[in-house]
Order: sequence, then C-alpha cells, then structure tokens
Amino acid sequence: MTDPRLRELSNYLTQTDRSVPHAVFWVGWANIAGDLCEHVWAADVAPELREAYTELLAEADERGWMVPLDQCQPCAGSSTDQLD
Repeated sequence: MTDPRLRELSNYLTQTDRSVPHAVFWVGWANIAGDLCEHVWAADVAPELREAYTELLAEADERGWMVPLDQCQPCAGSSTDQLD
C-alpha cells in the first residue's frame, strides 16, 4: 500500500511557489511528512516507498530547496553511541 503522504508531498512540491524560503519550505514538508522520513530509511521498508520518497527529495532539490541532512539516509555507524 502506498503511503498517502507521498501524494500530499508531491502536491506540496507542485503548488509551492519557488520563492518560498528554504526553511519555510522544509517546515511545510515536515508537517506533511510526519515520521515518513524515519520510516523510509528503516531496514524493512518496501523499496518502492524509499524510491518514491527519494524521487520527491530529488525534485525538491532540483526546484532549489536544498535537502536538509535530517531528510537523508543516515550513515551506518554514525551514532555517537558507538564511539569509545
């Protein structure tokens, strides 16, 4: 089943004026996406969901809203818990 937030994010991308400031755009994105970002990077997520989400991120980037790191795939071993 496709997550309905993907369609909402797609609509947000096409309906948001490109002059909207970066920070304002990503606040709106986060309000729609909720926990979708954490979900798409989970190990057991359907590849189609991850692909659809990353395509939306790429489109946002192409439109001039640089994707913040908190939307990107976490690096393996990047947790400070693993530092000795």
